[in-house]
Amino acid sequence: MIVFGGQSSKGRSNDVWILNLSGSPHWEKAAATGFAPSARTMQLCVYDPINDRMIVFGGYDGAYKNDVSSLYLSPNPVWVQMPVKGTPPAPRAWSSGIYDPVRQELVLVGGRNASTTFSDVWTLSLSTDTLTWAQMSPAGTNPGPRAASALVYDSDRDRVVFFAGMDAAGNPRNDVWALTLAGTPTWSAITPLGTPPSARNGASGIYDPVRQQLVIFGGGTGVPNNNDTWTLSLNGTPAWTQLAPANLPSGRQFQTSTYDPIGDRLLVFGGSNGAILSGTWGLSLSGATSWVPLSGTRRRGHLAIYDPLRERMVVMGGDDGTPLNDVWELDFANSTWLKLTPAGTPPTPRAFHSGIYDPVRDRIIVFGGRDTVPQNDTWELSFSGSLTWRQLTPSGPTPAPRIDHSTIYDPLRHRMIMFGGTDASGSPLNDVWALSLAGSPTWTQLTPTGSAPSARGAAAMVYDATRDRVVIFGGYDKLLNALSDAYSLTLYGTPAWSSRYELPAALAAHRRLTAGPRSPGRRRGCAGPGCGDRGGPARRRPWW
Repeated sequence: MIVFGGQSSKGRSNDVWILNLSGSPHWEKAAATGFAPSARTMQLCVYDPINDRMIVFGGYDGAYKNDVSSLYLSPNPVWVQMPVKGTPPAPRAWSSGIYDPVRQELVLVGGRNASTTFSDVWTLSLSTDTLTWAQMSPAGTNPGPRAASALVYDSDRDRVVFFAGMDAAGNPRNDVWALTLAGTPTWSAITPLGTPPSARNGASGIYDPVRQQLVIFGGGTGVPNNNDTWTLSLNGTPAWTQLAPANLPSGRQFQTSTYDPIGDRLLVFGGSNGAILSGTWGLSLSGATSWVPLSGTRRRGHLAIYDPLRERMVVMGGDDGTPLNDVWELDFANSTWLKLTPAGTPPTPRAFHSGIYDPVRDRIIVFGGRDTVPQNDTWELSFSGSLTWRQLTPSGPTPAPRIDHSTIYDPLRHRMIMFGGTDASGSPLNDVWALSLAGSPTWTQLTPTGSAPSARGAAAMVYDATRDRVVIFGGYDKLLNALSDAYSLTLYGTPAWSSRYELPAALAAHRRLTAGPRSPGRRRGCAGPGCGDRGGPARRRPWW
């Protein structure tokens, strides 16, 4: 699958990306040479298989465009600005189009600019080195002005089929139309059986040649968008059927879709649900039961833990423009993502929460995070038996609601240790809490001695099993400045803070008492004042 331009978090782009589908799917940025089109969005792209090139028309780069560019794909991608004859369509974005393999043409329908939504149909001849525009005047009843429709080429009936889109008044539609291409091109309305999808624009569609059907995904009328999948049979009496695959992508519109004939699947990339999305998804069309992510979906503020029993990483929640409460696993053996469907009532969607894996009880413990405001609830996701969510109600004083806090698992005392974070007012914290995990869970606030770290959020935090201590590094302060200091917190005896990895006095004394008697130095090949056979003090391995 080849993607050109569009809107990213950094603005409009004109780069070219290739999703290689053989083996493990992976994205590569194409080093295309030549004179590339300007960075733009809402352009029309089709693949011309005879000349092995992508044709790009129009779009919006700060102004509406009606230019044409060709990206030749082999042996190496190169942009070519070819001569174009004829009067071109008016500048526009959100037009829909297909490649007509019978006549070797691009067929363009509708679109809109700042003042007009179009109902016209155009062809661009691709059979010679000189491209030529011609306006088509189909017979029949015209569907009317339309933009951001899902449009496909029905190869079995040599016609264009399109669904939905936005009309001249800006209203979404859910009607279906066909434009025959053989003989006299003619418009006709299709009135399928069954309940149709809701009215929408920005849906994507592909033609499934194996089952002779239109496949529609997503689209919407604003946030939230749809993430439903529909088929429209085109062989015989047209009829709508809604599919019910598992592992649904988030709702979206203006995504890119294509048909993968080798994998017999629908591919979907990107789109928008208010936020700009970057995930790639595949849906098998032969008895589809589940969407499969082909690359990670963009998110931040999620919880990720390692499950050693099942050799996997488990990811929960985060924010991809809206808070999430989904659960995913990355299977390390197969390098595949799978969306999990726990039983029970899940936590509210959230981001910037924290938690640990409890290996004794084979579960995740999750605390806090933000849905619309910071929370201080505690949850368990049990792995053993049936994957199940359960809210915990620990006894003892409850920590204040917070985000960006740090947690570790203390294996010697079967508890979760939590440090810092940011409270509901946006002020960073430096308090320390312990949640006992054996028996009935209980919160206890710890009061370590020593000089505590300054209040902070998002500190990196690990458990040092050799020295039975917590080590934290960095984070951000109340002015959102990044920090680069390091502290350790001993967990044995009376917890104590020390900065910059200084050896606490209690631990130094402990090491001296447990070091044991001196052993004789090595006898063979030993020389110098530190060797035991020369009467000097025997060398011992330092504790670190």
